[in-house]
Amino acid sequence: MGAGPLWEGAKWGDLVFVNETGGPLHGSTVSHHFGRLLNRAGLPKMRVHDLRHGAISIMAAMGVPPRVAMELAGHSVIATTMNVYASVAPEYGKAAMNQVGAALWG
Repeated sequence: MGAGPLWEGAKWGDLVFVNETGGPLHGSTVSHHFGRLLNRAGLPKMRVHDLRHGAISIMAAMGVPPRVAMELAGHSVIATTMNVYASVAPEYGKAAMNQVGAALWG
C-alpha cells in the first residue's frame, strides 16, 4: 500500500474494506460514496442496508433455507431473518397452501 508507516491494517484485523491508511471506513463515507454511485447509475436513493434486505429477499424467492440465509446475513437469531422473509413474500404463503391442498386432496 502507498500509506507506508501510516498503514493501520494490522491494528484492525481482518477488515474487508478499509480507508487509505488501513483503518475502518466511517459509515458517512460509505453512504456518501454509495449515494454517488447510485446517482451515476441512474438508480433511486437507498441505504446501503437496503442491499442486505434485498439479498435476503432474493434468497427467499429462490427457496434458500432460512438457516442458510441467516448464516450468510450474519444474523445471530433466525427470527431476524424470518421477519425479513415474512415481510417480502406473502404470495409464497398461497403457493404453500396450494401445495398442502394438493397433497391432501390430490
